[in-house]
This record gives sequence, C-alpha cells and structure tokens, in this order.
Amino acid sequence: MGRATEVKATPTRWRHLFRLSPLKLALAIGIVAALVYAGQSRSGRRSETALGALEAKARDFKFRRRGPIPHTGRVAIAAIDEKSIRALGRWPWSRAQVARLVRALDEVGAAVITFDVAFVDRVSSGRFEAFREAAQWYASLAPAKGSEQQVRVDPGTMPPRPWPEFEAWLAQKMAEGDPDVALGEAILSAGRVVVAPLAHIGERPVEQSEDERAWIRAYLEPFAVRRLMREVADDGKDTPDPFPIRDLDIADALLIEPPVAPVAAASPFIGFFNVEPDPDGVLRRAMPMFRYEDLLLPSIDIESVAVYLNSRIYPFRDFEYGTRRLARITLVAGTAEYDGEGVFQGGRAATDWVERRAEGLRVSEREDEILRALDEANDIDVWLPEGVRPEQRLEIPLDPFDEGMLLVNYPGPRETYTTVSAVDVIEGKADPALLRDRIVIVAATAMGTFDQRVTPYDAMVPGAYQHAAVVDTILSGRFITRPLWWLEPLLLVALCLLLGLVMPRLPNGYAVGAFVVLTAGSYYALDLWLFSEHHVDLFLVTPLGTFLGGALALSTYQWLVVDREKRQVRRAFQHYLAPSVMQKVLEDPEKLKLAPGKAELTVLFSDIRGFTTISERLPPEQLAVVLNEYLTPMTHIVFEHGGTLDKYMGDAIMAFYGDPVPQPDHALRACKTAVRMIEKLDELSAVFEARGWPPLDIGIGINTGPMSVGNFGSDVLFDYTVMGDAVNLASRLEGTNKQYGTRILISEATLAHVRDQVIVRELDSVRVKGKREPVRIYELMGLGQPDAETRAFLEAFAEGLAHYRRQLWDDAIAHFERAGAMRPLDIACQLYVARCVAMKESPPGEDWDGVYTMTSK
Repeated sequence: MGRATEVKATPTRWRHLFRLSPLKLALAIGIVAALVYAGQSRSGRRSETALGALEAKARDFKFRRRGPIPHTGRVAIAAIDEKSIRALGRWPWSRAQVARLVRALDEVGAAVITFDVAFVDRVSSGRFEAFREAAQWYASLAPAKGSEQQVRVDPGTMPPRPWPEFEAWLAQKMAEGDPDVALGEAILSAGRVVVAPLAHIGERPVEQSEDERAWIRAYLEPFAVRRLMREVADDGKDTPDPFPIRDLDIADALLIEPPVAPVAAASPFIGFFNVEPDPDGVLRRAMPMFRYEDLLLPSIDIESVAVYLNSRIYPFRDFEYGTRRLARITLVAGTAEYDGEGVFQGGRAATDWVERRAEGLRVSEREDEILRALDEANDIDVWLPEGVRPEQRLEIPLDPFDEGMLLVNYPGPRETYTTVSAVDVIEGKADPALLRDRIVIVAATAMGTFDQRVTPYDAMVPGAYQHAAVVDTILSGRFITRPLWWLEPLLLVALCLLLGLVMPRLPNGYAVGAFVVLTAGSYYALDLWLFSEHHVDLFLVTPLGTFLGGALALSTYQWLVVDREKRQVRRAFQHYLAPSVMQKVLEDPEKLKLAPGKAELTVLFSDIRGFTTISERLPPEQLAVVLNEYLTPMTHIVFEHGGTLDKYMGDAIMAFYGDPVPQPDHALRACKTAVRMIEKLDELSAVFEARGWPPLDIGIGINTGPMSVGNFGSDVLFDYTVMGDAVNLASRLEGTNKQYGTRILISEATLAHVRDQVIVRELDSVRVKGKREPVRIYELMGLGQPDAETRAFLEAFAEGLAHYRRQLWDDAIAHFERAGAMRPLDIACQLYVARCVAMKESPPGEDWDGVYTMTSK
C-alpha cells in the first residue's frame, strides 16, 4: 500500500523562494520599520516626527523612573521670587536694585553671574527725570556755542551758585539717578557677567533700517564665533572648517535687540536665553548656538560655562555623515584671550559700538567715564574652578539629526537645584557657600513673572531651571548620547529576526506569550539601565512597538496559514513519521513540499519469508490479523529510531533514514532498527506459536548511498519516497538473504558509516541481478563488539573466504568446516563448502575475480 496526498498545483523550482514564511514576514516587518525610522531620523528634525515625539515621551518616562541624581553643585539660581517681590516691590525692579544684586553676588564670590532677563528698554526713576528736565531747562538758558548773545535770566530763577559749579553738580545728580548707568557700573565692577540681548528667532516683529542692522552687527561681532573648526590642536595650530556659516542648518535670528547702552558697554560677555520646546511644549533640548547673518552666537548656557572655564568656543560640524548641522562644541579651559579676536570681548569693541551709535544715548559724563574705563578693561584675571586644569578639554556632543540640539540631562525636579532668594542676597542673609565659585543664574521665578515651561519632571517651572540643567549637564559630563544612526534600525531588524527564528518553534500560545513578555521586558530593563547608569538614550517605543506588532502579525499568520498547513501535513504524514520527526517537520512544512532532490540516505527493506505459503494456509480475515500483529510493532521500531516509513508493500516494509529531517547517523539508525526487528520477531514467534499461527521469518536489506528523495507523482497525487540505484540495491540485498540463510545484509557503503559500532561478517562479493559492478555484502550480526566465541567464528570464516578467493579449495573447505562446527546451522558455511567442492572439480580459471553472480532477485 502506498501513500498519496492530494495537492492543488505542481510546485515549481523557485516557488519556495517567494513563498511567505514566518521568518520572511518577520524580516519584512523589521526592514520596513528600520527604513521608516532611519528616514525620519535622517530628516534632521527627529523630534518633530511622529516616532521622535513618541520616543521623547518615553525619555520623559525614563527620567521619572530613574529619579533625581546628585548635581554638580556648580550652578545656583538667584531667584526673584515671591519673597523678594514682597520685600522690594513688583518686578521689573529698578535697575539700581538689580545693580545691588550684582554687587552682592560679586561680594560673596560668585564665579559667573548670568542674567536670564533682558535689559533692552531704557528705564529711569522719577528723581532722574526731574534732573533731566532741569538739565534741559538749564541748557535752554545758555547761549549757543559761538554766539555773543546774552541770555536774560529772571533773578528769581537764577541758580544759587555760579554756573560752572551748578553744571558739575547737576551732572553728578543725574548720574547718581540713572539706574542703567548704575547697573552698567555694577557689571563692570563684577567683570564675569553674562548679559542677554533679546533675539527674535524665526520672526521679525519690527523692521530695521540698514543703519540699525549695521549697528547691531557691529555690536555682535566681538562676541560672535565667525568660523567652524575641523581640529583644535594642543600646539595652538587649529584647523578651521571652510564650510560657510550661512549654509549651516541652524536656528536663524532675524532681529536682535541689544541691551541699553550703559549695560551693553559694560558687559564683557553675552549669551541668549532663547529655548525651543518640542511640539508638545516640553523642554527636552537646548539650543546651544544660533546664527545671525554669518555670525554664530552662543546661548547663555554655553557662554556661562565658557566664562566659567575661561575658554573659547569651538563649534564643529558633522563630518561623518556630511550634514549641515553642528555635531559638537569643544571648550578648552584657560584658553580665552581678551584681544578683540575671540569670543569673549566686549570692552573696547563695545565702547566703539556705543561711540558710533548715537550721541543721544549718552546722558552724562559718568557714562563717558564707564566707556573710558572699558578701554582699560581688556584683561580679566584668569581663574579656573577647582578640579579644572589648564588645557583641559570639554566635549559637548550635539545631535546632528535633531537640529544640532543638546539633549538636557535633568538631574531632577525644581527642588533639586540650589535656589537662593534674591532679596536674601541683596540684604546679606544668604549663605555665601551656596553661591561662592558657582555660576549664578539671575531669573524671575515668582508666579506671573516668568515664562512658564514644562520639563520631564515639572508641569510648570521657570525657564531658568532648564538653563541650570543645561549648565549642570555640561559641567558634569553626563551628556545624554544617542547611538549611531544606523545601529537602531539594525536593532529593529535583529529583533524581528529573533522573533521570526524563535516564535515559530514555540509549542503553544503560552510559550509565545512568555517569550514576547520576557524579550520585551529584558529590552526595557536594558534600556532603563543604559539610560540611568550610562546616560545612553536607546529608543524604546519603536522597537517594542515593532516587536509586539511583529508578534501579533506572526501569530495571525501562524493561525491563518502555518497552523492550517501543519494540520494538513499532520493528517497526511502522521502515520508515516515518528512523532519526534513529525514535530521537526511541522516546524518547517516546506521540507515536505520541495521538488525532489539528491541526498545521501540509508534505505531499509524487510520482507516475510514464505509469505505466499502462509497466505494460502490462512483465511483472509486471520491473515489480516497476523499481518497487522507483525507490521504494528515493526513500524513502531522504525519510528523509535527516527525512520521515515516509505510504504508497505504487502508484507514488506520500506523505510529510509536521513530525511526529511537530516540525520548524520542515518546508517547506524537503520542498523539498530534491523537488529531490533529481529529481536521483536523472536518475541512475536513465541506469541504466534501459542496462538497456533504459523511462525514468521524475515529478511532485511540495508544500503547507503545517493538517492533522489521528495515528492514524486502527478498533478493530483504525489508520493514522498526515495528512488535510485542505491534503493534498488537495498531491495536486492533483502532478497539475497534467502541464498545465504541470513536475516540482515548490509552493503559495504553502509558498513563504512558504522564499522566500529556493529558486528558484521563479510559474506561474499556478488554481482546482483541487473548490475555489472560487484558489491561486497556483509551479514549484520549485532551491535557493539563481538564476544570471544563470535570472534573465533568470524576469524575462521574470514580465513576460509580468503582461501576461497585465492582458489585454495582444500584450505578453504577446512576453514569453512571449522566455522560450521562452531555453528552447525549456519547456511553460509555449508554453501561455501559446496561451492569449493564444485569449483575444485571445475576450476573457474586464473582470471576469476572471486565474484559470485546472482541469477535471481
């Protein structure tokens, strides 16, 4: 009886390459996800993409899971808070009051004073306005220069003092009353102060004339970075990057409002407090620099740290991927020079700007004194904070794929930072240790006085706390870094590949669920650990979403396609394969649907001796029972050893080993099957005899060699079988047992695979019917090593066979008779004695090759 399975179409040679499978589906999902993610990442504005926004939310979650961490202790906030407003009045204060704050901070030893407020509008006190009106009235009384006209003055309105003294007195009172001048003097005295002009990025609220833009550019030039760098050398021979700043992909300021003249003239350092929230309004990134025309200008964060370290600012473009965005900023401690060529100028340059601006900006001779003092203020004492050595480099990594922004590593919520009330500083009540040698950010924090911002930790917080977090990130070196742009897409593919390799091999849905949860949980734990311990922001939402989506897609595919195929395969092959082999086949049903191919396998044939006579003696019903009683245990033995049941041919069994699941030991499996079959047959014989059934005997032939294996048949029916000369030889060996009185014969090719693991007797060299080439045949007598008695028998028989092939008939007969004496029922010994006698009487000739030609199958 054969096996036939119905199919709908003939498989073509290449169809399996294009046929969808779980692995191919998983890889397709991974590749598509990787391409989408890579495309959005390389857009240069990652945070504005849908995936970028989700990853940003995930980063917020990781911040909260990590919790607060210790900050550097090098930054503090002088807060214009509710307490300060209750004591000193509503904000904005008089700039004379701000001047007091600057002096107080300088006295307690603040390393850098940074303003997160702008002083772009001129303000004056009522007292100052009164003196200004008096000066204007007094000027109207004086004759024009060069005129001889005498001004008549009513004696009642004459000043009580001589005119020159009155002029000096009036100028002094005006200077004392000008709060802008007072603030300028305080800044000039403190020295290391960063003042913030007002920059309008992406908008121009008012139009400016050419002269105004020229004045603004003249003001900015001394503070600006005018070239990119390719290398900063230790020997001072730096290599600039010729890439034009105008071509950088960076935020553009369309209008800048400088501080009022006295503050601008006194300020040696400037920075800009502009921030750029993500589309959802959360401050996660900091804008380190922006462009005005062809000038690069720093933020107050970068500028404050540069002043703190006495460093120049060296911006670097992204060279690795050739983008037009900034990739990093380098600071080198102790390299700042106040020579009019670097970043930290002010001084004379600001003086020149004010002098060119307009005469109307000067309101007193005291302002001229400030300008003259600035001419001599080009040198500021070089000071480095504790633990920082000269020439020490600080690399600030930026994200070239996210507009060249700096990811802010917030150490914690608002309460994490050192905050001191401004009124306590002014009144000398603040602990100097909280401010000494620190970067102190002056900012309005009282409710209703600040721009409300959102951070990963706080739903509403003054923007100054982001600036503090940026400074702390830079000084601590705890930069949030992103993997190389190609690593995360590759990880997506790897996760999906893992999904495609593992998931189809899991036995049930519970195992699939456990695998998905364990893998996703492990990835989440790894990501959180990298973020918390090493500040590496590996993406989270995209891989987990892709992995879970891929698992759902594979589960659906498994249910709709693979499980259906497995049910079909199981129905077709469950009676022909061992359960273990069936399970492996079900893991890849494609193996059963490939076109026939060549493979080295081992095939086994077994047949019942004298079955025709037995069938004639028994009625059909009893014959069927006997046959089933025999075939059932023999089939189980084939399955126990991993064989594939090819077919039943009446009383015969055909099985092969090594396919559809590869088995390197296929020859040994076949030999073990044959030995176990003989053992089982002896057990069955006792049972059959007890039932009155005729005894059974079988012959088994085994051969190893190349053969065709696969589906053979028509468009509607196919048979999974093996074909070829090697198969035919195994069938001939099974029939040859009858002539030698043996039960199991194996070929020389099979023996080559199992030589040291079985007990064999070389039986003959024969030329089977239908083949020209002779083959040596061996009787398989058992497994393992022979005992002494068996070894003696084998040696005697081998000696007889050797003399037989040399035509030494008498010697051969003697050895065969000696072997036959050890085993009187051995038919082969008797056969050889008869052959030797016949050949002695009729010698075969000198050209005889010792091969016996079979004349029947």
